[in-house]
Amino acid sequence: MITDLFGFFKKSGSNNEIYAVCEHILRKANILFTKTNVQNLLNNDPNFPSLLSVQETLKHYGIENAAVRRGSHSYEEFDTPFICSVQRPDWSSPNFTVVESINDALIEYLNPISGKLEKMNIQEFELIDKEIVLLLDLDSANDEQKFSENLRIEKLKKISRAVPYFLLIGLVLFTFISIWSSDIGVKSNIFSNLVFFTGAIGSFISALLIWHEIDTNNPFLKEVCGEGNPNSKMSCNVVLGSKGASVLSIRWSEIGMSYFLTQLLSTFLFNDDRLNYSFFWAFASLLASPYIIYSIYYQAKVIKQWCRLCLFIQGLLMLNLLNAIYLLSAMAPFSSIGTMVIIKMILFGLTILFLVHLIIPIFKSAFESAEYRRGLQKIRYNSKVFDVLLKSSQRITKGTDGMGILIGDPNAPIEITKVCNPLCGPCSRAHPVLEEIIRLNPAVKMRVIFVGKGEEFSLITAPVSHFLAIQEKYGSEKVREALDNWYEMKDKDYNQFALKFPIEVNLKVQKDKMVTMDNWCNEMKIRATPTIFVNGYELPVEYKVADLKYFLTD
Repeated sequence: MITDLFGFFKKSGSNNEIYAVCEHILRKANILFTKTNVQNLLNNDPNFPSLLSVQETLKHYGIENAAVRRGSHSYEEFDTPFICSVQRPDWSSPNFTVVESINDALIEYLNPISGKLEKMNIQEFELIDKEIVLLLDLDSANDEQKFSENLRIEKLKKISRAVPYFLLIGLVLFTFISIWSSDIGVKSNIFSNLVFFTGAIGSFISALLIWHEIDTNNPFLKEVCGEGNPNSKMSCNVVLGSKGASVLSIRWSEIGMSYFLTQLLSTFLFNDDRLNYSFFWAFASLLASPYIIYSIYYQAKVIKQWCRLCLFIQGLLMLNLLNAIYLLSAMAPFSSIGTMVIIKMILFGLTILFLVHLIIPIFKSAFESAEYRRGLQKIRYNSKVFDVLLKSSQRITKGTDGMGILIGDPNAPIEITKVCNPLCGPCSRAHPVLEEIIRLNPAVKMRVIFVGKGEEFSLITAPVSHFLAIQEKYGSEKVREALDNWYEMKDKDYNQFALKFPIEVNLKVQKDKMVTMDNWCNEMKIRATPTIFVNGYELPVEYKVADLKYFLTD
């Protein structure tokens, strides 16, 4: 049960099965990749978490793929591995999986929950299959661009993420040692340890309750709360949405979070008089105990629905109550609690309550903004919306035939026109994006038009003349290689570039071409670089160059 719970948390909380499927396929293709880059590609895809996002991510690594409906076809007809979607009766939503092999009426597939390969009878697999198959061509796979740099960054991030865990472990060990090394008595030591544990667990459960209030449709929380069955009496959503879920306009989940967090932090921070603080929390547990009766009565008799997370909280409060009775049964603490301890703890608790009450709306606002952005992205990356905005923008009114440098198939129906400066930083960043689009989609070509009049004193004259001369003498493939090399250079050193691509540059011949491009730029009123046109229409301001891959790649 616990293993399944953590497995489901891993899956639904972060769409881990999508990442696992892509990573499994990339490992199968024997190519170099980083998990961070795979996750970024998926997360930044406007269709995430859908099969389309998986398709686009795999295409980024050169893996051609096609989605088909299985229909009456047998699994044996498809080359393995392939991706499909499955859903068991106890899953609230479908999950992606990889079918690794098919042998002797058995299918070996990647279990979306455990992340391990398992075997299942074909007839049983058909019952959970959602009938969509993503076929893959691993022969075309290629290594991740800038793999070494990405791997170095990923390792540094792993180290930085691990530091807080080590600090937390150290803090926990320090707290235990501090408690057990004190001379306040065995019962008080046991009480303090239980206060520490209930404070930690209570803070976590309260955080889940608050998370549920922020994201009511989260599949993990729905599963934990038992909301998958419509006939179930378990529904955190009903309980948390009822009138009894708040008091004086403050949510009980916020109060619970503040109570347990105060309990936890006081164990760390107040070590000067542990016995007094133990007595304080013993009496606080007694005062909090009536809430156990109220919550259980309200769920059982008023709304007749149960919240599993709320019941966990009542269980922790009951444990605190029994712990307090255990401590107070053998000690007479009434004269031991100082007034300053009581005042300090009340002020400390109210401060945490104020901060929790202040921070939660910020989290809600951030979540709603993220949901709004995701919805806006789906509209923004709709091809019909893009087409309307594109055709309402500025249009090229003067022909570009024979001008600049042409990359890709000259007969390709889609033309990207890029007006740029070879020394421009944004132009350098835009080039690999556009180059990748041309590589992935042979129906796209790119025309590069440079600014500049060809004056001998201008820094841009030499590289532009060199590009034009290479195209004139060696053709489009060589100049494409030269452009890639130029834009990959961090420091645009023309002399170094000229040594790698030696050619006799006739500046006078190339100057006429540069003047023609400059006149065109002036007539089109080009004021900034890069300026991008798609089939003669300027890229709308609502889109970046990187967005073109969502519309111009297969």
